[in-house]
Amino acid sequence: MTPQASASGARLSGDTYQHLYSWLEALRLLREDDDVVEIRMEVSDNGFVDDLEVARRNGPSTYHQIKFVVDQRVPLTHLWFTTAAPGKRSPLQRFYASWQRLSTAEHSAELALVTRRQPDPEDPLLRMISGKRDTLDRAFNLAESSEGGKVLTEWGRHLGVERDELERFLRQLAIISGEESTRRLTETCGWAMSGLGYRWSVDGVDAAVGAIRDLIEDGDTTLDSEKLRQILSRDVFKAQEPRASLVVEAIDTHHYADDATAAVNWIELFEGDEARSRRQLKDPDDWNRRLRPELLAATSRVHASGFAEVDVLGAMRLSSFFATGCALPETKRLALHVPVIGGESWASSAQEAPFEMTVDAISIGAGTDVAIGVSVSGDLATDALGYLRDANLQVDRFLNVKPTDGQGHRAIPDAGSAVTAARFVVDAARAADVPRGGTLHLFLFCPAAVALFAGHLWNRVPTTQLYDDLGSGTPAYAPTFLIPA
Repeated sequence: MTPQASASGARLSGDTYQHLYSWLEALRLLREDDDVVEIRMEVSDNGFVDDLEVARRNGPSTYHQIKFVVDQRVPLTHLWFTTAAPGKRSPLQRFYASWQRLSTAEHSAELALVTRRQPDPEDPLLRMISGKRDTLDRAFNLAESSEGGKVLTEWGRHLGVERDELERFLRQLAIISGEESTRRLTETCGWAMSGLGYRWSVDGVDAAVGAIRDLIEDGDTTLDSEKLRQILSRDVFKAQEPRASLVVEAIDTHHYADDATAAVNWIELFEGDEARSRRQLKDPDDWNRRLRPELLAATSRVHASGFAEVDVLGAMRLSSFFATGCALPETKRLALHVPVIGGESWASSAQEAPFEMTVDAISIGAGTDVAIGVSVSGDLATDALGYLRDANLQVDRFLNVKPTDGQGHRAIPDAGSAVTAARFVVDAARAADVPRGGTLHLFLFCPAAVALFAGHLWNRVPTTQLYDDLGSGTPAYAPTFLIPA
């Protein structure tokens, strides 16, 4: 039987999560290109959205209700919003009352529900949440006879408002669901601190949470830039060289996207209603017609920032990590940092460590191109060879690159080994002897750091076609980015 968290334990975990989220928003006070002027926590006058208020110099504040859950046994559905305890108003009614109370003649208040609860992918209304604004704007185009349209009609009846009023309200209610775990949110806070020139460490983030907790316990619940700098003057936050940051929201959202040096968001271009199912684009031509140009434009902003080191963040599959590395090449004298499990980061500038790799060459004889499989986390040879055969690709041979001491998700022990493995992949590609004008087909099954670093080092290599695996079934792969020679 799975142990249940105690009520006090769940409350403490929820407080920690709320303080982390508040700290992340507070760091925006120090960003020159942000107009956030004050952070207010536990504001009783704000009604239902009293957990966090982000006040701006220009425009309305955003008022947050932050809901933590210890597990994902119960998904978020539209029914949660209209379900009320006896004698109480429903969450939807409380959000609407807060919106009416906090809106002014000049500005319509912006509200946000932030919850770790995963949305039900089959919910007829919540599956329409926009991947860009986190609001239900997309739902307003639904026919009233559709299942989602019927839910909107029911929500209007529940609030006692007409459809126009309901839409005005819902356009200002962000539903930020399925948010990161406490560990991932800790990492995101670390990257935000690093980008501002403060040391990224778990101890530092813990100290930040403690500072937020102390302020609230003392009744001093407002933070401005001066007070934040006083907190950050402590030794645990000792300064380091600030880094640029690039966030790629390919298959899921990321907290730090709005505060990054540059960011791209491709979520709505993918098929699927949740991150795990987003593997193929709705229009496959967009890989090179839209995604790659947007990635290059974003990395141009990173280059223009003048930083020599870059944090690469976001939820994406391996070919996107590789393409991002290609767009931030070593030849530009950049060092890339990527988060790994455990809260630390690995850097492409790490000293290479001894890590032996080998290449198995398999003859296909169907053309003159060459395919390479990077089989680090597991062996992809069978699936890749099956795909090459079924797709009738003109490939002469398949080179399977793998660790000499065995594959697995923990096969790469450290940053230095990741750099060594990435350089070995690049050397294998250069030695593949692809004829002039030919294509190198690249399949990846490795840690994200290896994919990113290999792309970062990808120079003097033939035109490269990348692939992502499709999870299960046939075909096993689909082509993604085409990287020119």
